[in-house]
Amino acid sequence: LGLFYLCLEDKEIYFAKKTKRKHIIYWLSQLNARKYAESTKLHHVFCVRLYLTWLYEMGHSKKDPQILIVPQDLPKLPRELPRPIPPEVDRKLREYLTNSNDPLDKCLLILRYTGLRINDLVKLEYQPVHSDDTGNKYLRAYASKLDKEYIIPIDKITDELISALQEHAKEYATDVNGEGLPVRLVNDPNGRMI
Repeated sequence: LGLFYLCLEDKEIYFAKKTKRKHIIYWLSQLNARKYAESTKLHHVFCVRLYLTWLYEMGHSKKDPQILIVPQDLPKLPRELPRPIPPEVDRKLREYLTNSNDPLDKCLLILRYTGLRINDLVKLEYQPVHSDDTGNKYLRAYASKLDKEYIIPIDKITDELISALQEHAKEYATDVNGEGLPVRLVNDPNGRMI
């Protein structure tokens, strides 16, 4: 609030109840000039808007704070991506998962090679691999988040991983379709769908 009142004094305004939109614009420009982090700027804007709301509700000001500070004035917070795994760690992780006999480790490798979400992997049909006219294989998956079906081109390694999971599913699945095959690709050793 101190910075806000300093900006008002620059414009020879000594009472916040006399604030106009042009004064808010000036204050926001001064706030940007200070090169604060976006979260700090957002905090400043919220505090001033709360103060102006209080003045309005108490009857000290006739200016609606929703008109003085509009949603476009709020700074956008950066959405940083998670840091990637270092290549050496990624190589060791893939090596460990490849040498493991645990079907869940095979699932993690499929996630790594295809970019599937966990929820989409769990909902894969027993036979999700298809071929196009040229013989290239692809994985048909259903994105539950987007409510759409999509395809992912796969390589030989991913195809072999899916085949290994199919063998595991045949052995442990309790849900079986009319052809005697499991309904889902991924099953846990106790026979439940994961």
